[in-house]
Amino acid sequence: MTGEEYTFTDPTTGRQTYAPFTWSGVTQSGPKYPPVINGIDGVYYQQTAYEGYHYWVTRGSAVGWKFGTPYISMVAQQSGNPDTTASDEPTAYSSGGRLVYFVLCCDREGGGFDVTIPLGQPDRQWNYWGYGLNSIAPDYQLMYHDGDDSLYSNIDGWQIYSGPNFSKNGVYAKHGSTQSPPIPYGDKLYVLKGNAIIAFGPNGGGTQLSLVTTVPAESAPTPLSPTELQQRLETEIQKMLDAGHLRPGYHAAGFVDQYGEGQKTDDREFGEIFDYFQNPSDTVVTLIQALPYLSPGLHAEVKTYVQTYYGPGADYDITRIAHIGWGTGAPREAFVVPPDAYYPTNPYGIGAPYKSPLDPSEEPICGGDPANGYACGYWFWFPPFNFYAAWKYADLFKDPANPTALPRAIFDSMSDKVEAFPDIGSDRYTFLSRRPYLVHLYIAGYEGYLELQRLAGYPEDPDVRNWYNQAMDLRMNNFSKDTPFEGGPPDMRFYHRSLSVARNFMFLTPEIADYMHTHLQPQVQQAIDEYTEVAPYWFVSKFDNSVGEGTLQHLYDYPALFQAKAYILGEPYDELVKYLGAPAFARGDLFYIQNLVAALLASRFSLDVVPPIQGVDFGGVATYTIQIVHGPVFTETITLEVGASPSPDLVVDVDSPGVFPPPGGQAVVTLTDLHTESPPESFYWYTIPITATGGGIIQTATIGLLVTDNRFYLPTILKAGSLHFPASPERGDGTGQGEPG
Repeated sequence: MTGEEYTFTDPTTGRQTYAPFTWSGVTQSGPKYPPVINGIDGVYYQQTAYEGYHYWVTRGSAVGWKFGTPYISMVAQQSGNPDTTASDEPTAYSSGGRLVYFVLCCDREGGGFDVTIPLGQPDRQWNYWGYGLNSIAPDYQLMYHDGDDSLYSNIDGWQIYSGPNFSKNGVYAKHGSTQSPPIPYGDKLYVLKGNAIIAFGPNGGGTQLSLVTTVPAESAPTPLSPTELQQRLETEIQKMLDAGHLRPGYHAAGFVDQYGEGQKTDDREFGEIFDYFQNPSDTVVTLIQALPYLSPGLHAEVKTYVQTYYGPGADYDITRIAHIGWGTGAPREAFVVPPDAYYPTNPYGIGAPYKSPLDPSEEPICGGDPANGYACGYWFWFPPFNFYAAWKYADLFKDPANPTALPRAIFDSMSDKVEAFPDIGSDRYTFLSRRPYLVHLYIAGYEGYLELQRLAGYPEDPDVRNWYNQAMDLRMNNFSKDTPFEGGPPDMRFYHRSLSVARNFMFLTPEIADYMHTHLQPQVQQAIDEYTEVAPYWFVSKFDNSVGEGTLQHLYDYPALFQAKAYILGEPYDELVKYLGAPAFARGDLFYIQNLVAALLASRFSLDVVPPIQGVDFGGVATYTIQIVHGPVFTETITLEVGASPSPDLVVDVDSPGVFPPPGGQAVVTLTDLHTESPPESFYWYTIPITATGGGIIQTATIGLLVTDNRFYLPTILKAGSLHFPASPERGDGTGQGEPG
């Protein structure tokens, strides 16, 4: 086995030629189902296209071919008219002696044919079912019932795996390469459909059995050590440095791709998310996050790499560039990308007039002048995430002797590109409310703008602060584990369901994750529990199943859920490392690098405050427990610092010396309000910053206290996003009192 494509000499032309099979019997992407050779006649059986267009697609069926000849023969004809199958509908085959069995995707058809009977003769071919499996085996696909009866009963097979509890959030459907042909055994024929094993016997009849209980694994492999993980991280980053600048990542999932390339101008559009790592800010933020875990030599090389390719004045300057373009840069993929992947090379290609650029672009693929209406619903001119990257870049590279110079130069060059958050009730606001991952980018962008402004020594922009609060309110007050997109075709918004398990956690930053940890941890835990049940292969990059007409899942499941488990739920290292799969690209898989960093962070130490927020009456007392836990191999002593009281009317008392050797420990913080009678203000909101430092790692948390009279109640206070904080406690500029958001 060499892996090379099989060729042979055509006896007619004398030229080298290939096996006479087209890339058909597969949906949109991924490999064909393997052929069968039955051992009876030495013939190679596989699906191929041999008919012209029927309505919108070519058609074909199984054919037989003998090695080394230019000839194929028809061996099967489906029932009905036409008697072939569409080339984009997967077909799978198996063989048992002289019989070849087949299934058509989506549980639509299943049958077989006898290779010893000539084509066209009686009893040559038969069907076990055709667009009616549910009538033969009622409710065989209960695990594909999301509560929508009309979708459940659809005979074309558009159902999505929903697990035992009617989840709306599944992402595995029936078009992919995970088809299961009939398997003969004894006097029965077995087929796996709808997550059920169905047995066909000579006497018919049958009984539906109860669901099989999931059996936990008896043993787990030895987890990788943090040292091994750090070596993996360095290897992945070294591959990037060796290659130089990388172009975006190419991954064809299926029909869904057209909705995430900035090509649609309606509610079908996802946003520009499928030109993976198109924004230079993705690379800058990821590499800066990795720096604390790199050896000194590689640390310096990474800083040079970031400055050379993505710093101010560089070809892919984060202060200017929205899309790095497909025309330059080393490939991330191990394979040759087909030319039609570069949409601009075909003036009539997918997505015209909105197409991915060849050259670095300073605007999104689908932008527009707000005065003339807005095309794609997210941002007009410039991605907000670039401000977040600019903040991190300026903070890393600023001159200690003149710390405001670089931040000020960067801020001045890009501050006029910040865009207002849409008004409540507007079409764009509704568009974003259904795409929380885009809201994350706005939140990160506004925070980056404000932090960059602070580093530059400028006063805070109140408009941007207000936009930040509006975006955070939308995100926290509207968190739902359930996708807002339901049903199936012909409504093509159905393809949004491919993002059901990733949508809530895509494009997380540590700051957003910290906020969700404080305000939404129970809801996030519930969501993660459901998502991992209905998408058990979430951690596998390029998993070969997806929603609708597609073979491969997009690449957002494994970073989104992994980082939610790490940063929001705070799962320990030994749990996280189980789910580190393989990179999706030969080099430059930023998602994989982000996951390595998240796992390595968990191997250091954790900092938690229980409870993070409390409310008391005037003159009341609140007690908090700060918990510090060392990771399995982290041996450094941790120093805890509790911020000073922000007001003379609040006493902060800590019962710990603030030094924690392994395995960690806890400190109790007591806040005492000194008001003896109701003051002029109706409430006071206090935040106390907490900082833990050890081994060069810094982690932060916040204690929150609301002091008020009986006109305010705790459940309202704890509702996610119901309070606006005047400033991030990590910046040390809390005032100790404020106005309601």
